[in-house]
Amino acid sequence: LAILRKAQYSDGSFPWWAGGKPSPYMTLYILAGFGNALEFKVAIPEDMCQKAWEYLEDFVKEEYQKIDWDKPPYVYPFLTYFNYVLSCYPESYYSESFSQEFRVEMANHCFSHWKELGPYLKAYLALTLKRMNRDQDARLIMASIMDGSITKEDQGTFWAAEDRSWLWYNDTIESHAFILRALQEVMPENKEQLDG
Repeated sequence: LAILRKAQYSDGSFPWWAGGKPSPYMTLYILAGFGNALEFKVAIPEDMCQKAWEYLEDFVKEEYQKIDWDKPPYVYPFLTYFNYVLSCYPESYYSESFSQEFRVEMANHCFSHWKELGPYLKAYLALTLKRMNRDQDARLIMASIMDGSITKEDQGTFWAAEDRSWLWYNDTIESHAFILRALQEVMPENKEQLDG
């Protein structure tokens, strides 16, 4: 925490390394880590997180709210992950920066493109929708993810590697692990697939 606090700039951003250029993507990644800790009841520095959300508010307004989301470059992969990270926090952490209306707008846009996402991002979207009380949409996406799985007696249930598995949102192992996590929250009754 001391290293992160020292690395955070006054505008709330984090660089890839201490003294480097501010990065909205690294800032979001650090917020994701804090959000995961918060979900498991680990105390996190609220002041650092709120400053980081304020920085990301400026980034999103500059980069995403001024463009047509349905024209290239397509933004739904980033917005899917972004909204998932927001879903890890109580609203008090980001309410000054992001309204529920904006979160719904992001969720609706990403849901309209859910079939174009790979399994990892689909799992992020399903979990976000579940946390936004859209259980039916979340279950639809999880069912699609499970339909794309492969089950073998000696290997259990898994997903085929994506074409560009070197991309962060296509990583085979992280995809598998996160899909299991999402399945536990979205479809906890699905024991057979969790045990497979």
